[in-house]
Amino acid sequence: MKKQRTAKSKSKTFSPWWFVLPGVLGMLLYANTLGHQWCLDDYSVIVDNWVTQKGTAGIADHLTHDYRYGYWNSKGDLYRPLSLISYSVEWQLFGDNPFPGHLINVILYGLLCGFFGWFLYKWSRGPVFSMIAALLFAVHPVHTEVVANIKSRDELLSMFFLVLTWGAWQRMQHHRPRILFLLLAVVTWSLALLSKESAITFLPLLPLSVYAFRQRPEKRDYWLTLVLLIPTGLFLFARQAVLGSVRGAEKVSFLDNVLVAAQDAPTAMASAIRHIGEYLRMLVAPWPLVSDKGWNQIPLTDFGSPAVWVSVLAIVGGLTAIFWFWNTRKRLVFGLVWFVVTFSLAANLLFLIGTSYGERLLFLPSAGFAIAVSALFRWRDAGTNPSWPGWLKQPVGYAFVGIVGIFSLLAIQRNPAWYDSATLYATDIVHSPKSVKLRYHHALETGKSAADLPAGPEKDRLLNQALKDLEQVMAAHPKYWEAFGTAGLYEFRRGNRDKALEYYTRATTLNPGASIAWSNMGIIYAERGQLDKAKEVYEKSVAADPRFADGWMNLGAISAQMGNFPEAIRYFEEALKYDPENVRLLTMLGSAYRDIGQADKGQPYLDKAARLGYITPK
Repeated sequence: MKKQRTAKSKSKTFSPWWFVLPGVLGMLLYANTLGHQWCLDDYSVIVDNWVTQKGTAGIADHLTHDYRYGYWNSKGDLYRPLSLISYSVEWQLFGDNPFPGHLINVILYGLLCGFFGWFLYKWSRGPVFSMIAALLFAVHPVHTEVVANIKSRDELLSMFFLVLTWGAWQRMQHHRPRILFLLLAVVTWSLALLSKESAITFLPLLPLSVYAFRQRPEKRDYWLTLVLLIPTGLFLFARQAVLGSVRGAEKVSFLDNVLVAAQDAPTAMASAIRHIGEYLRMLVAPWPLVSDKGWNQIPLTDFGSPAVWVSVLAIVGGLTAIFWFWNTRKRLVFGLVWFVVTFSLAANLLFLIGTSYGERLLFLPSAGFAIAVSALFRWRDAGTNPSWPGWLKQPVGYAFVGIVGIFSLLAIQRNPAWYDSATLYATDIVHSPKSVKLRYHHALETGKSAADLPAGPEKDRLLNQALKDLEQVMAAHPKYWEAFGTAGLYEFRRGNRDKALEYYTRATTLNPGASIAWSNMGIIYAERGQLDKAKEVYEKSVAADPRFADGWMNLGAISAQMGNFPEAIRYFEEALKYDPENVRLLTMLGSAYRDIGQADKGQPYLDKAARLGYITPK
């Protein structure tokens, strides 16, 4: 009895303010990302997305279209409107400024780390157990992609609302009125689903939490989970209404998911297991951190590979532990099940997803890993309830501090790689040299750096380097039409028009929907005075992508050259729908009106161009 009172007393002295520590630590680890620029997929969902750039006026489009609507013409299979709405609001308030986005990610991560630890404590009543898990989650370097990349706010928002749902579920077990917390759980659960579809995998963890942490659970504590099936069904209905089917029609490329290239089921299965092993390794030994390990960095394999069998042993070991310790080590089991169910979609075993490897996919599952590791740290003294500072003074506490220190350093060291896309690809190509897509994007960024330089040796050096990378890409993947189109652009910038036209032709042959390549071909034909040919390929450009603003603008420019100003105005106005603040476009539209004697109609466009930084010639 005396021991029980002591333990209870110590538990009461444990303050919720302790969980400020993982929150603050999480924010401090990513403070060095606040000066970062746009990076990676930030462009497709924010910077180059015409819907997001409409600001708050684009919210309706986000709710009624797929995730990348506003960037490309093909229909996607993702529906995540909540993060997109946050980007539109930020664009409305701050414009082309990445700082607010990075700041929000860092703050959101800190809040998430604190809430995760606090609600785990409320479920378990274990101060040391919950602090170990919260700190390990906060410092794990595999989270760098999620926090440092603004686009990955879908992961942050999804887990943030899932943790709030989990907390509301716990409060519902102990507090009245129960209906209030149930309604709160319904709201936060709905927001989690609207942030990222994979949040649905968290649903089994709510009744499992009751089993793992409540001493005398009642049957209704399990059955109440069924209430969340109502918002889940509504979400799936809305998603199907927007996308046309539960899974969209977007085709996955083997460049993104190497398993697509598997010729038979055993190869696909063995390769998927090999990738699972790589994910597990990154949880335990998170180095080197790389944004892409696609085709062919981790190649397809078979069951003759030792790496596959090491992965099998790890998977079987984890599943065996779940069944073996189901009734005796419930906290360990809960952490393992958390990992298994939330990682299930990323494993590519149930069906193929858009990628075979992405560190962001470990974000939510890593919380289960942190819980399981915490249970292992507390294995020998799980029946006691020591104070947090007292536990740290034990040898096992010193070991934990060492892990926290190493993981923190790895996270801080990794963050600068996410400064911008050029820095990320230049860093990662060293550790993932066989990834064709990564090498392509490295070439792309190298070429962009050259575009900002005046003619000279440095510009030539960068273009040559980019073309050498592209030659490797095209040799490895002769049907990679984007690589041919980009090579054409860089040959154009080197002044080699014939070679550029050859590459553009190859790109459009491989993909008749290559709108940018068609448009770039038109520029060469226009330079050569072949106006009819230029107009023909510009028309193919906008037919391939009706939302391609540059294609419409070029079509308008060639129509103006041919003296057809009314047609040019129509094309310019179409382009303006998708790029309303393009200074060059506004100027050409205003000038076209002036050239047909309607200067009063054209002046507002010229005035807007002037406000945006263009001085109209007198």
